[in-house]
This record gives sequence, C-alpha cells and structure tokens, in this order.
Amino acid sequence: MAELPPPPANFHTAPRTCWAELPTDTRAAVERCAGRVLAVATVWAGFNCDFAATVTTERARYFVKGVPRDHPAVPQQRVEARVAPHVRAVAPRLRWEVRLDGWVLLGFDHIVGRHADFAPGTADLPLVADALRRLGRVPIRDLPLPRVEERWRSLLTDRQLRLLRGESLLHTDLHPHNVLIGEAGARAYLVDWAQPALGPAWIEVALVASRLMDEGHTAKQAAAWAERFGCWRSVSREAVETFVFAATHQCSRGIGDADAAPWNARLMALAEARTARAHRRAYSPRSRTALSRSTLE
Repeated sequence: MAELPPPPANFHTAPRTCWAELPTDTRAAVERCAGRVLAVATVWAGFNCDFAATVTTERARYFVKGVPRDHPAVPQQRVEARVAPHVRAVAPRLRWEVRLDGWVLLGFDHIVGRHADFAPGTADLPLVADALRRLGRVPIRDLPLPRVEERWRSLLTDRQLRLLRGESLLHTDLHPHNVLIGEAGARAYLVDWAQPALGPAWIEVALVASRLMDEGHTAKQAAAWAERFGCWRSVSREAVETFVFAATHQCSRGIGDADAAPWNARLMALAEARTARAHRRAYSPRSRTALSRSTLE
C-alpha cells in the first residue's frame, strides 16, 4: 500500500499523494470511520484532488478523495460535502468526512462500474438521460447554492439574467468522467459535485448535449437527444441565445479565443440545430400536441 504506481500512459491528471504519505493521525481517523484498511488503489481521473483512491476496509469499499487544507480545491470539497445529502438519488452516498492534520478527506460509497460513453448510439445515453430526470426531481429546500445566472452578471442585463433564472439543482460539469455507469449497466451516477448551482433545468441539458458533441455527435444528433426533455423543448429561443452568448463569451475570457473556439462553435451549432428542429416541429402535423411541463421529465 505504500508505493504509488504510475498513472496510465498518456493519461493527464494531477499529482497524487499515496496512502502511506498521509499523516498517521489522519489515516487513523479514516480507519475509525471506515474500518481497518486492507487495500488502497489510486484513482487517477480528476485534477482537483491530491489524494484519490479506492479504499477497501474490513467493513466496505469506499472512494476517498481529499486535499490539504491549504489547497485551492478546499472550497469545492466543502460544497461537495454540503450538497451530498441532497443528491443521494443520483450520486454515490457520502459516508464520512475527516478533517485532521491539515487534510480534508471525503469517503463515498464505491461504485463498481466505469465512466460513461457519450459516443453516438451507445447504450449509456438513455441512462444519462434518466439520471438527468432524477436530478430534476431533487428537492432543493435549504440548499444554499449560487445561482447559475450570476456567473454571467458582468455580461448580461438584468432582463437577460432573468431569462436564465430557475429553481432546479444543476451539476454544470457532466463530462464522461463525472458520470459512472454501474456494473449492472442499469443506472448512471453523477459524481464530483464541485460546481453545483441553482438554475433552469434546460441549461444542464444544453451543457450535456454540448459534451455529446465533444464525443462525436453532430449538432443535429445532440439536439435530437436533448428534445427528449420537456424543459428543452419549451424554453424560449431568446433564453437559449442568451445562454449561448454568455457561456461562449465567458469561455473566451477564461481560456482565450483560440482555445475556446471549438467548444464555442459546438454550443452555437447546438442552438442553431434546436431552432431548426423547433421550426420543423411547429409546422408538423403534431404541432398542436401540448409540450411537456418545463422540467426534466
């Protein structure tokens, strides 16, 4: 357990601290919470943890992630711990938290499975959609989180900000490594709740659809996938265009125009594909069918 194996070849990740390098009292605190540790296997996915591992104890198996108390990701871990009790319907359960000797560690139920495959035609796509619907039903009472539209306050007018206001819980970073497919293949779990927000559910749909395009979907295919959600079908064109304007400009500000260009182009293409589908639907024989409620149903 003392030796840290190297990451897989060509795998981009953050440096890791091995179990034996954690302070003695911190390891003892983990064992008080989880039971005597029998084995530790480093998990390399993720950039915001110094320690990330599957920890097998005499009681159970856990996924444990953590950072030193002076690490920039400490506020994100606090948010993740605060959100965890509210997202048990869609995420692994947080079982314990250790804060000792300069370290903050979170212990979650270990999910036996794999990262989701967002490529066109995979069996994971319906499971991802089901997870988003379950997320849309998560109650948010007594959950103090920032509102997603506040991320773009410097870019938008008050009226535009109101177009992006909503009362659903959003993850906002659902790329394939943050979606786990259980071993039985019947359920998707949403992990790494470092950037949650309150907002309209259709923004989560848009963000996931843009990730589908990262994995090979055309804008037309991604828009078709998104249409299974009533919130996406019923949101106004103005709201979508406002979101695309804000998100693309923020991305360019953050990483520069050149690096932002591919994602910005995909998001704009998604909005255009949605508009085209909405136009065809408006003139189809079924155009009088009532739209589903504006939720993830």
